[in-house]
Amino acid sequence: ANRVIAWLGEEADDSDQALEEIRVAADDESTNPSKNEMIQEALLALLRRPWFRRIWVLQEVAAARHVLIMCGSTVVDGHAFRLGLSRLELSYEPPLELQNLVRSVTYLIRGAIFRPKHVASRPDRASLDIRPLGELVDMYHTHEATLHRDKVYALLGMSSDDPSAAGLSPDYTVSWEKLFHALVTFILGESLSVKTWGNREVAVITSKGCILGQVSSVESDSSRYDRQNVGITFKNTPEHLGFERKWSAHWALQASAKSVRQGDLICLLQGAQRPTIIRICKDHFAIIMAAVTPRPVARMQSGYVKCQKLLLSINSFPRNFLLVWNW
Repeated sequence: ANRVIAWLGEEADDSDQALEEIRVAADDESTNPSKNEMIQEALLALLRRPWFRRIWVLQEVAAARHVLIMCGSTVVDGHAFRLGLSRLELSYEPPLELQNLVRSVTYLIRGAIFRPKHVASRPDRASLDIRPLGELVDMYHTHEATLHRDKVYALLGMSSDDPSAAGLSPDYTVSWEKLFHALVTFILGESLSVKTWGNREVAVITSKGCILGQVSSVESDSSRYDRQNVGITFKNTPEHLGFERKWSAHWALQASAKSVRQGDLICLLQGAQRPTIIRICKDHFAIIMAAVTPRPVARMQSGYVKCQKLLLSINSFPRNFLLVWNW
């Protein structure tokens, strides 16, 4: 689509003031973020509107080359909306699900001006080629859908890989239990055991794997509202391959549905193509990001190159993992 209007609903809760605050912040970088509690609450009320939580709006935004944000009679350009939000430094209360929802949507708005006029076409399907399906799921699985299956199907048209080979084409005769099982094996590989249920968005996974390191820091990217810079400390890496026993790297990661925290672990599961970020719980590990694509932080390239070499060198998976992926 050349242009998409994101209709947030009728004017309410000072939404006109909130949008004006966002527009002014986008227009003037020197503007100090408002500390007025009423303005802050109006901004948060605007971002809590159902539009930001709906899974199916994502594909509409992802296909647009120009996005307009409209609430009541007030309209703000999508680029200005994204830029203004990044400058306002809103005080999101923990847990940070609202911030993560908004960041993941503004990521798609940001990409609008760079989109080609024609969708990438393959012999068997058309795709917007936004991100691999695993990354899209990590970003958007907390968005809302009437049917569980739509949390997967709404993302297929944006994926840069081909999930249809794994039986993930839209088919409403397929049960959620079977679809979720297929999704897990597509993202994490087939060298694992998966248990899913027909009425729950939970997968219990047992797998062999290895721990690569631990998250040492998490910072917002000052230049990209939709991204975070994650510091990783790698430990006990194979010295015979030229690695020190302990070293560090910084990854630039897309904002995910679940917030990465200091102390989370980086692991590689047997059969997986990408690392997974997990968190220690009482008797299991919770999956925070299932399929991480590490990207270098510009000022810290060397650790990233070393990390890529490490991922290619791993061929031993000594640890047994009990993992829970709870959407």
